[in-house]
Amino acid sequence: MDQTVLLKRLGRAESYVVRSQCRLDRQRRIVTDLERGGRDSKRSRYLLRLFGQIFARYVAHRDRLRDHIAL
Repeated sequence: MDQTVLLKRLGRAESYVVRSQCRLDRQRRIVTDLERGGRDSKRSRYLLRLFGQIFARYVAHRDRLRDHIAL
């Protein structure tokens, strides 16, 4: 695959990792706030786990691209 295409894909992957990390951090704060207030956090915890799984996939994909490009 063309190096330019790979670099563009890597840029998008980096962006997804950053945005996913922000969502994950925000969801952690939501869970903490709910629990601190004595409210039910079951759904929010589910989302937190889901966001964590998505984040891990984005990181793995980004890392594979980095390895392929040899960064």
